Amino acid sequence: MKHIEDFLSRIADRFYKEKQIPYFPGLYRGKIGIAVFLCHYARWSKQEIYTDFAFDLIEEAQKQMKGKSPVNYPYGLSGMGTGIAYLIQNDYFGANPDEILEDFDNLLIKHTITFSDLSSFKQTIGIGRYFALRIKDSEKPDKIKEIIEKVVLLTELQLMRTPYCFPYALNLLYDLRDVSEKARKAFEENIKLFDSHCIKDDPWGWFNFFYKTQALFPEKWIEVNNSIVANALFQADAERIRLHSVTGNDIETALVQRAMEQALAKGDAGLFSGLSGLGLSLICSSDKNHLTWLGLI
Repeated sequence: MKHIEDFLSRIADRFYKEKQIPYFPGLYRGKIGIAVFLCHYARWSKQEIYTDFAFDLIEEAQKQMKGKSPVNYPYGLSGMGTGIAYLIQNDYFGANPDEILEDFDNLLIKHTITFSDLSSFKQTIGIGRYFALRIKDSEKPDKIKEIIEKVVLLTELQLMRTPYCFPYALNLLYDLRDVSEKARKAFEENIKLFDSHCIKDDPWGWFNFFYKTQALFPEKWIEVNNSIVANALFQADAERIRLHSVTGNDIETALVQRAMEQALAKGDAGLFSGLSGLGLSLICSSDKNHLTWLGLI
């Protein structure tokens, strides 16, 4: 436990005391992802000062994106908005979501209404992930449901063009199945396409999806988990630590040190394989209540 506290303190100090904050505003490599880590760390360590700093980062990131309209999930508006909506819904700070997310709503709604290009499949999925969260606490659910139906339609059209299924598409359809009857039917149809050969193409995507749905598909969850471990499909140390934090396996100090060094060498402060994600995995290794952050990646 002590070495985990030490590593987490080093990561938090790098952001808060040393101000080693990347310019990027987004969820995966930028300020919003760091804010997610700091909010979890504040709750875990009972040091609310980190939540205050996280809110400052969110405000700075929003100012950076003012008047800009990249919508992609890792670096753009849909991911940023999802991260902010997640923090509000999980009570990391108090805010009216319809007010703080108004610009995100308007830009992403406008984009979805005019969007018909199936070549940007992941872009559509990212917008869907944002509105899947927003509909839970918005005072304008009917408008958001209209957008969700458009996202589901675009997702269905894309899935019809391929004999394969994709974990990020199934993940979205699963989340929307109680909102959209079309999403429920599309999910039930496309989950049938899963094959164990798919796992190597996106090991984390499949691990994360079947971890979330293990109550529905316990045998597939075991199959995916065993396949990933047996074939060493997680190459990065940060991914191995994330796996251990979910499955409850011990995390060796040397493994954490290597992951820290790799992130620092790459200048990666991000949520997926950088310092923020590493810190969140370490928090989860001692308190499983923080595993909710996995829904962001």
